[in-house]
Amino acid sequence: MEYLFAVRDADGGERTVVDPTNPARVAGASGDHSVRELPGYSPPRWLQVSPVPSTCSPLPVIGTAVDDVDVTVRAPAHAEPAETLPLIVAHDGPELSSYAALDRLVGAGIATDELPRMRLALLGPGKRDVWYSANADYARALVAEVLPTVRAAQPATADMVGLGASLGGLAMLRLGLKIPRMVLVPYKKPVDNVRWPYTLGATTSPSTSTGSPRTSVTRCTHEQERFMAQRSPRLVRVVRCPSRARVGAATGSGGRWG
Repeated sequence: MEYLFAVRDADGGERTVVDPTNPARVAGASGDHSVRELPGYSPPRWLQVSPVPSTCSPLPVIGTAVDDVDVTVRAPAHAEPAETLPLIVAHDGPELSSYAALDRLVGAGIATDELPRMRLALLGPGKRDVWYSANADYARALVAEVLPTVRAAQPATADMVGLGASLGGLAMLRLGLKIPRMVLVPYKKPVDNVRWPYTLGATTSPSTSTGSPRTSVTRCTHEQERFMAQRSPRLVRVVRCPSRARVGAATGSGGRWG
């Protein structure tokens, strides 16, 4: 559990601070949080796996309709530049890499054959609140400029996976509704030791998927369904509807990036 204390100063001002009695901290985009491991918690097993080596290629897309978009592409070190691989497109990419170990997670999944060899396109948040708030110009920039640039430099299979947390997930959903064959991966930030990382891997597993084998839309857990029903009933309908199997995105629970 991550937490902060809310403090009200003598002058009436309010601020948040870490727990001074707890030395355990975790870094985040908005600064350090105190962290406490609750009874029954155990680290996810992928943390014990050595990820496959990877390369990191900056690929900024300059002068789009909404400004420059920073992109970093991570790929297995043994992947040939012209090799066609599945592609995950992640909003808040640098933050998910730094604070959620997304690249390590994928590398571990590849190492254990629970995920196929793939590339990660980590999109910088840029003007986050503006870009991710159902911004039509941003969606058009990604569809017409950013993703074609990434795919030209790093060939990808027809189906893509969109990933995002909180507002980044909402923006990815909107993007997915514009792009045929973007795979729908409902995602809720974990609050316990649920094996959430391998939800991503399940997108390639017929036994845990719906839709055609090419699109393989992941089922969400009952907890995720309840969460999404509260936030977006339409999103749950999209998840359940096979006719929309080739359209989608990932959505998150809010977490640290709001």
